[in-house]
Amino acid sequence: VHRTWLPYEAADAMRWGWSQRETPHHAAVRAHDARLSEYEWPEHADPTVAALVAQIRAAFADRPYPGDDELCGDDGGDEPPELALSYRGRDWRTIHPDFLAAHSDGRFFLSDSAYCYYLPAWLIHALHEGAQGPLWGLTGVTEKDGLWAERHDDLGPEESEAVVAWLRHYAVKDHDERGGIQRALEEYWLPRLESD
Repeated sequence: VHRTWLPYEAADAMRWGWSQRETPHHAAVRAHDARLSEYEWPEHADPTVAALVAQIRAAFADRPYPGDDELCGDDGGDEPPELALSYRGRDWRTIHPDFLAAHSDGRFFLSDSAYCYYLPAWLIHALHEGAQGPLWGLTGVTEKDGLWAERHDDLGPEESEAVVAWLRHYAVKDHDERGGIQRALEEYWLPRLESD
């Protein structure tokens, strides 16, 4: 599916740069935002995937929104604040898949607390779209690739169990990624569960 990022960039420009006075175009931006913020995923046709989605939803149900001022990562440059503004006020449960596809870089540039808050949306999106989603970050936690370990420090036991279930599902589905997933499970995720 060909997707253009122009509508998202234009909406951000209207919202954050051209919002000094109300114009007819602001109504279009609000309608655009509402469509992207009020999505309900259909139940997946595969019962195994549907059960995994339900597990993810239940595990992250009580995770609080980090706050508008706590979304921005500190990697420098323009991308962290731009992504923070795009994600501001959005509930992970109702983000439209088009928004997630257009703003997938959030996994890299949002703060750790925002990353953990939106992680279930990326997990569910990947299950529905058949994409890798946050796989790279979830496997980049081993001693060899440990750059991502700190991102997950705040996850609770049920949230970590949901991630483990997602990784095991993905390992069955993607033979090319199986080795990296297994290493991440053995060296990070399973020991983490045992220590909780």
